[in-house]
Amino acid sequence: MKKKIFVLVLCVVFLSGCWDRKELNEIGIIVGVAVDKDLNTNQIILTCEAIKTSNLKKGESQVSSTTEYVSVKGATIYDAIRNCSKKFDRKIFFSHDKVIIISENLARDGIAPILDAFVRDYETRPLVWLIVAKDKDINETLSVKHGIEAIQGLYLRDIISKEWATSEVQATGLIDFYKKMLGKGTNPIAGAAEVINDFKNPNGEDSREISLSGAAAFKKDKFVGYLNDKETRGYNWITNQVKSGVINVPGITNKSKLIAVEIKRAGSNIKSEMLNGNYIFNINVVEEGNIGEVQDTTDVTDPAIQEKIEKEQEEEIKQEIKMAIKKAKEDFKCDIFGFGNVLYRSNPKQWEKVKDSWNDVFIHAEYNINVKATYKKTGEILKPFNTKE
Repeated sequence: MKKKIFVLVLCVVFLSGCWDRKELNEIGIIVGVAVDKDLNTNQIILTCEAIKTSNLKKGESQVSSTTEYVSVKGATIYDAIRNCSKKFDRKIFFSHDKVIIISENLARDGIAPILDAFVRDYETRPLVWLIVAKDKDINETLSVKHGIEAIQGLYLRDIISKEWATSEVQATGLIDFYKKMLGKGTNPIAGAAEVINDFKNPNGEDSREISLSGAAAFKKDKFVGYLNDKETRGYNWITNQVKSGVINVPGITNKSKLIAVEIKRAGSNIKSEMLNGNYIFNINVVEEGNIGEVQDTTDVTDPAIQEKIEKEQEEEIKQEIKMAIKKAKEDFKCDIFGFGNVLYRSNPKQWEKVKDSWNDVFIHAEYNINVKATYKKTGEILKPFNTKE
């Protein structure tokens, strides 16, 4: 009898179903979030992109019918989320959120309080992407439609996932940003996006679209400025995050033409040392590529020519690294590369002496750049076309 009662109790415990389940027709699935502030009242402005699940049918062609936007204000993020109930007929559900877009004005004031709400909430996934919007109207970044994907949050997720193609943009997950923000010896960066009018459509109208644009640098949780595309790749060279891309170097037979080298593999490391009381960081980069395009008549199979092209590659990589370091030292005045972390790992005792003033020390630190670049393949043709008029 006791055994039967015990089994019955176990059934009650383990077969009770999902006590906290949420029915699809009761929730608003959020795929994109934009956070701004009201400059007059300092209230948080929260805009969410929700999927209209009832309209996601095969063959749906109207973009406007697949998503709904809700914008609310609140003294805090949490307050704003609750205020959604006043004007939205579903409970906001963040488990499928792909991106959090922060306005530049809000980012300059510090985003630690904003991130706290999302990191603390169990619904928000730690890999949600963090982006700073360059545009004054932050909601444009969340609403301007472009590309094949009809849902903007998913569109932003998809273009972020292709950052490897150029290594000239940067995107950071929520938790990675949070860790660097709280850590010693480094400062975080985030993605940056803007609305652009690059071309006119067949009707002659400006085509508005969203584009990733370099990276946004922070000093702890406060936004301090942007890295452009080349500076961002310089950052990626230093931090061992270059995966692919194109290095354009001047042609050998005609300097006004270009030779494009596709980056196939890249790796880097940083070593620290002290010399005469100065902090010195040695940045070592190895890059391997393939010839992707030759605009002039350079014979890229000639060993002597190959050596010249490789030297040009090395110089271009060095310049990108120098640009990134110069921007960090002169404009941001903070270490975004993790040099302080390198010092901590290699010389903990010395780090203890400077950890509280590291950003100031970083500005005066010296560095050496060592690059070794090679290319292996020249494509399906060995020599370029040599046309004569």
